Formats: sequence, structure tokens, C-alpha cells
Amino acid sequence: MIVSLYKQQLLATLSVLILLAGTTAYAAAQNNENNSIQAQPSEDCPQPPFESSNPLSGDCDAIEAGRKLYPMFCSACHGGNADGWGGPSLGERYAADLTKHWSGYQGYMKAVLDGKKGRIGLMPPWRGVLTEEQINQLGAFLETLAVEGAYWR
Repeated sequence: MIVSLYKQQLLATLSVLILLAGTTAYAAAQNNENNSIQAQPSEDCPQPPFESSNPLSGDCDAIEAGRKLYPMFCSACHGGNADGWGGPSLGERYAADLTKHWSGYQGYMKAVLDGKKGRIGLMPPWRGVLTEEQINQLGAFLETLAVEGAYWR
């Protein structure tokens, strides 16, 4: 009887976890549909308003490649506008606001390659998933979205 009760509790817990995972995935997908401005190619080549140590900074082909990579790898958590309003936000930013990046380009590279613990969630490491060139392309794109005063050197 104790084993049967344990199995029922385990099944109920697993059901709740599956429901939560499905709800989170649905919310992220809805957020991506509502905030997908970056997925549209630009007519001209936007330039970042600052200097960067990114070797692909300001490169039009890299910016366009990063614009295409962003929805596939970043927007589910960072939001369609890169402002951190992606994922299961529940009323507050789920991930970092990439338009206000403050830790320099080396900090960006470290966070993307090795992952980073945030206030709410955990950014997974992308080392081995994305190439360094793809990470630089994403950076080149994100630099074009940055607010004045953002630090990418």
C-alpha cells in the first residue's frame, strides 16, 4: 500500500512537471511570435553606436547572419527584442537585457561560451554548439540593438 501511494505521488509530480514544461515552452513560443522584429532583414546595414573588440563588429554580412541566428538560439529567453522579456517571465525579466550589455565583449564571449547564472534562470553554455564565428555574428547583430552607453569593448 505504501508503494502504491508512493507511485501515485510520483506520477502526480511528474504530471505537474510535464505540464509546467509545456506551459513554459508555449509561453516562449508566443513571446517569439509577438516580438520578432529582429527576424526581418534590414534594408540597410545598421552600425553599432560605439567601438567594439568584436572582430565582426559592423560587418554587414555578420550582422545579417547574427540576425538569423538570434531567433534560433537566443530569443526564447532574451525575448524577440533582446530586452530580456522572453521565457517564463512571470512579471519580471527572465534573462539579461542584451540592449544594455555592460560587461564588455570579453564578458559576452565568456557568458555565451561557458553559460551564466542569472537572477532567475541559468544561461546554458553554447561552447560546442555554436562556433566562435557564430557567436561573433550574434554579437555583431546585438551591438546594433544596443542602447547608448552600452559597453561592448
